[in-house]
Amino acid sequence: MDSHSIADTEHHMTVTIDSGNLVFSDGYLYTFSQPDLLKEALTVKWAPVGTQQIPAFNHRLAKLGDSAMKTSMLGIWHANNHPMNPVDVWENLHDRGLGMGKYLAHMADATGFWKHCEINGNSVLEAPADANYFDDPEGYRTAWSSEWGVKCKETAVEALFGAVWQDSEESCKKLRQVMRRMGVFWPENDVQAATVARYIGQMKLDGELDTKRDERMRR
Repeated sequence: MDSHSIADTEHHMTVTIDSGNLVFSDGYLYTFSQPDLLKEALTVKWAPVGTQQIPAFNHRLAKLGDSAMKTSMLGIWHANNHPMNPVDVWENLHDRGLGMGKYLAHMADATGFWKHCEINGNSVLEAPADANYFDDPEGYRTAWSSEWGVKCKETAVEALFGAVWQDSEESCKKLRQVMRRMGVFWPENDVQAATVARYIGQMKLDGELDTKRDERMRR
């Protein structure tokens, strides 16, 4: 594992996947000791019309990753937050920002992670045009921006975190290294806080994030 840190002014890195490795644009490398966990995280749920049997997909790891992600950020929040500060410090940034489905889905695209995911053995970007995964005549090509498509991206990011958590034997330190580069992290200093606030602020201005309600769907 590479031990160097990402600059506080950087919000996220881009990632490529080489066999069982996560390779980030700043040179940071995470190598899976259990590559099958990474494969599972990359496998998007699919259900063509009429399908009776659905293969293994990434929702199991997403459940784990959702919990690990929150635990990781809560640990830093608790350590850095003065006891007299109200709990809404957490709610304002996590519940109305970092933990929102649309934010996680956005980071799947921004980091380049989403293009490595697969659906029915094909890249999500190259799946057959006639694959009617969404019960939609236009197939997946018009569906990734839909509510269901956003949910798929959110789930994939959570599954990645779950895979790292499981593979690293529940190491918060290693998970935080990956989360930091995926742009999903609790700021540890004023510079990081400004970086996160600026990024989320721009998403709000662009209409990509609705802080009035968390649109994440129950699994």
